[in-house]
Amino acid sequence: GDPSRAVRRLRAHGIATVNIVGMGLDRTTRRQMRRLARLGGGSYFDARDASGLERAITVAVSAPFSVTDGSGRTVATGTVGGSPVQLPPGTYRVIVAAEPQVVFDAVVVSEGKRTVLDLAPDLAP
Repeated sequence: GDPSRAVRRLRAHGIATVNIVGMGLDRTTRRQMRRLARLGGGSYFDARDASGLERAITVAVSAPFSVTDGSGRTVATGTVGGSPVQLPPGTYRVIVAAEPQVVFDAVVVSEGKRTVLDLAPDLAP
């Protein structure tokens, strides 16, 4: 059928994101997959080989997160374990769409420093 329609229906039924992993796709098909992933609020991950496929799947199934500023405006989004997001110094709220949802309030980002949040502090050695 119509993939765009299917993605819209998934979103309408509460699927938070639609991530797509592709391997061995031509340029036109990759472009179509990127568009479908964006339509689904997710990302497209391109894999060139077996190890790339493993990395892409790992990131694709990772929980998405959003970062909001003091006014509640979303200023960044990403996936746990994915690429880091760049933010100006400030205080933010980070919401991880896991089950159950994880919320980090008052996360301070300082100039020139990396901020890392730990989802499972109880599991640390």
